[in-house]
Amino acid sequence: MSPKVRKLFDLTNGNQREVVKAQKAQGMALFMDRPGNTGDSSAQVIALTTRIQQVQTHLAMHKKDHSGKRGLDRMYVRRRKLLDYMERKDFEAYRVIVKTLGLQR
Repeated sequence: MSPKVRKLFDLTNGNQREVVKAQKAQGMALFMDRPGNTGDSSAQVIALTTRIQQVQTHLAMHKKDHSGKRGLDRMYVRRRKLLDYMERKDFEAYRVIVKTLGLQR
């Protein structure tokens, strides 16, 4: 593929939705135990974390979006529950996820 064509398909030319989708797919690919296993707890935590980051940037611009803030709080709780489950069931995967994402307990 020529460099000009490669540059056309680069993510810098994509819209925000495409960039977030690619980031989410790359993050989930790191932690999936087999291809296509998006229901795994670690993959769900990655998906939630990317969505949380997306909503955080939205709320930084739109400070009066109270329903968005409420949804963000629900996502925090859902991610915390998934992490608690992972801590009980698969502690090694939990440690890797927390360390990789830089989450604090």
